[in-house]
Amino acid sequence: MSTPKQLMDQVEIKLQGYVHDQAEQTYVTVSMDADDLTFVVDEPALVSRGIIQVDDELMWVKSVNRTDSTVTVSPF
Repeated sequence: MSTPKQLMDQVEIKLQGYVHDQAEQTYVTVSMDADDLTFVVDEPALVSRGIIQVDDELMWVKSVNRTDSTVTVSPF
């Protein structure tokens, strides 16, 4: 049986083959808590709807506000 870490690694590897902008990165500019659904990033133009990775967690981006550099993720 696979561990959660092994499953995450497998999903990430599969996603890398299908992600259009896989080499693009930005970073969170304000501290986040585990229950935050909105956070601020340095380069919002590099984020779009879809799956993103923050540390070891994969999240679904619901929306990106390029004016105030905020990213909103789904609560699941």
